[in-house]
Amino acid sequence: MKPTVWLGVLVFAIVMVSCSTDDSSGDSAMDQMSVTDKIAMLKGEKADLEAQIAELEAQLPPDTNRRLVPITVSEVQTGTLRHFVDVQGTVESDNNVLVSPQRQGVVTKVLVDEGQRVSEGQVLAQMDDSALQLQLQELETQLGFAQTLFEKQQRVYDKNVGSEIQFLEAKTNLETLQRRKKTIEKEIDYMRIRAPFAGVVDQVIIKVGEAASPGRGIARVVNPSNLQVKSMISEKFIGKLDRGDDVELVFPNSGDTLRRKITSVGQSIDPVNRTFDVFVSIPTTNKIRPNMLCVARYNDITKEDIVTVPLNAIQDDNNGQFVYVVSLDEEGQEIAVKRRVETGLSYRDTIEIIEGVQAGDKLVTTGFQFLSENAAVQVM
Repeated sequence: MKPTVWLGVLVFAIVMVSCSTDDSSGDSAMDQMSVTDKIAMLKGEKADLEAQIAELEAQLPPDTNRRLVPITVSEVQTGTLRHFVDVQGTVESDNNVLVSPQRQGVVTKVLVDEGQRVSEGQVLAQMDDSALQLQLQELETQLGFAQTLFEKQQRVYDKNVGSEIQFLEAKTNLETLQRRKKTIEKEIDYMRIRAPFAGVVDQVIIKVGEAASPGRGIARVVNPSNLQVKSMISEKFIGKLDRGDDVELVFPNSGDTLRRKITSVGQSIDPVNRTFDVFVSIPTTNKIRPNMLCVARYNDITKEDIVTVPLNAIQDDNNGQFVYVVSLDEEGQEIAVKRRVETGLSYRDTIEIIEGVQAGDKLVTTGFQFLSENAAVQVM
């Protein structure tokens, strides 16, 4: 082997031994340092590194210094917020009754069909009145005799010949029989079951030969021209709904939506279900019928001239609710700023802001999921 080669090997060995000695001495020195000294030394190195990083970042072009998050914004405005309570309503008719007779009897005729229009007082069914008719015939015979006797007694009495007592007895007997006739005629009329008002026969229940009695309906008559929606509202809304307030009625089966006003509000609470009744008159249409269901939306709270924002713009963290608004940093770059907010009334997709933002602020409405405090943004 040449002398130069040996010389190189010797030099390499000396260097390796020297480095090993230096590392061991360095480790020993580190081992001898206290934990406090080590922390101080590392903090110093960290500060130097952060200063170098900041110096290098300052040399970067502005466009590459931050990643811009695309967002959309809307200007915060003041307005009116209406809150509605949705409840189930039922269509009722002021004139929707199950007609029953005033006397008991057997039905001999049914004079109407379902779907037939009837007038007020029209006979719906006839009950057996044969016994009453016989009584009326007998009474008319007695009444004829009493009438003849009274007329004779009156002629005699007018001539001052007959007795006054006989005249009065004849008169009283005649009047008694006349009253009995009227009573029987009234009873005969009760055997005719009549429509209480003009409308449509919705249902015929009785059949010929069946017995009818008071309280047992023989037919249902409905007048569809006087319709109203009845809703049962929880007692917690008492005092919040008044006659004349706006209400929206949605009929899912017919597809109709009506905007009406409250007609009347019940003044008592049902002790069983703790509700009170609210009524809304509605116009007659071919699609709406008694007993149909609807959704009634009653306006229970209205707030005017308040700050409102979209409900989905509100976010939550451990410290409460917040939103992002767009502002400018010192370099004129648009950034997202987190604002803590206090919220109030909400309905559907809108919520009231009591404190935190004001009219004119640029509220981030989409893209807020990707934002952090002071993140650079690009308004789309």
